[in-house]
Amino acid sequence: MKPWFALSLLALSSASYADIFSNQAPAANGGNYRWSKLWVDPTGQNNLDGDAICYEDFTLTTTSTINRLEWWGDANPNKGFQIEFWKQDPGTIAYQPYGVFRDSGAKAEKTYITTNYSFNSDPSGTVHFSYDLPTSVTLAANDGANPRWFIAVIGLTDVAYLEWNWAQGLGGSNQTFQFIRGGNEGGGDRYQRLGDGRAMVISGSAVPEPAAIFAFLTGVVAFRRRRNPRKVSA
Repeated sequence: MKPWFALSLLALSSASYADIFSNQAPAANGGNYRWSKLWVDPTGQNNLDGDAICYEDFTLTTTSTINRLEWWGDANPNKGFQIEFWKQDPGTIAYQPYGVFRDSGAKAEKTYITTNYSFNSDPSGTVHFSYDLPTSVTLAANDGANPRWFIAVIGLTDVAYLEWNWAQGLGGSNQTFQFIRGGNEGGGDRYQRLGDGRAMVISGSAVPEPAAIFAFLTGVVAFRRRRNPRKVSA
C-alpha cells in the first residue's frame, strides 16, 4: 500500500472517531433513581424476586461501532456490571426491548460482564462509571424494522436484596423500559415504561458508507493528478 493511500484511509477513519451517540447527563443527586440489579446466586442456580433490569433506548443514523460507555448511579456493586445491547422487540410497535424474552432464550446483540471499569464521585452527587469495551460492538443504523436500540446496565451482587440504582439522565431519551421479577402484586413479573431516561454516554465511531469511501478516495486521486500532471513527450 502506498504511504499516501494509507494516510488517506487513516484520515477518513479518524475523522469520525469519538462520535457521541447518546449523551444524557445525570440529574442533581441522581434524580429518579431506578433499580437495575441482578442477584448472583453463589450456587449459580436461582433467580430472586426483586431483581430488576433497566433498558435505555438510543438511535443510530448510520452503522456505528461503539467502544466506550459512561453511566451514573449509586454505590459500586460488589460483583461488577452486566452490560447488554438489545434490538427493539420485532413483534410489537410498543416501546419494548427484545430482552423481555430473555428467559425464553432471546439473545442480546452483545453482552459484557466486567469488573474492569473505573468509577469516582461525581459533582452531581452520584457515582460516575467509565468502561472501555474490550471488544467493540458494531450496530446497524436504525430503520423501520428496528426503530431503536436498547442498552441495559445491570449491577451484579451476591448479597440478596441489595440494590443498585441507575441515575436519571437529562437530555436525549426521556423514557426507560424496566423489568422487575415478581414485581406485580399477587405475583408475576412487571414490565413497565418509565417516564424518565437514564444517565449515560455512548461513544465510538460511525462506519463510513462505501459510497463515502469511494468519493473520498476519488477526490484524493484527482487532487494528486492535479498536483503531479503527467509529462507528455514531444
